[in-house]
Amino acid sequence: MNIEFLLPIKDEIVVTLNDLYSSFEVSTSEISTQGYKDVIHVYVFHVKIFHRSKHLYILFRFSPPSDKKNIIEIIVSIIDNESTYGFNLKDYLALRGNKLEFDRSLFWNELNDYSEAIEISKKMFAELKKLIATEEMQKLLNTDYKIDVPRDWSPYK
Repeated sequence: MNIEFLLPIKDEIVVTLNDLYSSFEVSTSEISTQGYKDVIHVYVFHVKIFHRSKHLYILFRFSPPSDKKNIIEIIVSIIDNESTYGFNLKDYLALRGNKLEFDRSLFWNELNDYSEAIEISKKMFAELKKLIATEEMQKLLNTDYKIDVPRDWSPYK
């Protein structure tokens, strides 16, 4: 796997994103690598969906195949547009318990083929769109309201 292999997958994900969020300002990054020394551990790219006060930062992390498993991790954070305030959506959902409906299985997936990431991202974008429509998320994204979501919070402690 290399960056050129992932480009059409990324392009399809971005097209879907732009279709679903056409009324929002959306920015995307190029695919880059994260690793240590000369060993590439993951390929990443991110998108940002801007709202009035905050934006959704969505990081797509593709792990090179190991043990015949292809892995995609989607990390979603809510970040303030004017400061360093932010929190991970997965932690926020865990903190809220079952009060907000969201398919949490979309954050991490084993794939038979990386092209399956397109369908997973479509489902993630649909889930995010439903979540954004809630009154609670509208307050979070479009006002200066801030909630304390501990970075190391875990329901498994």
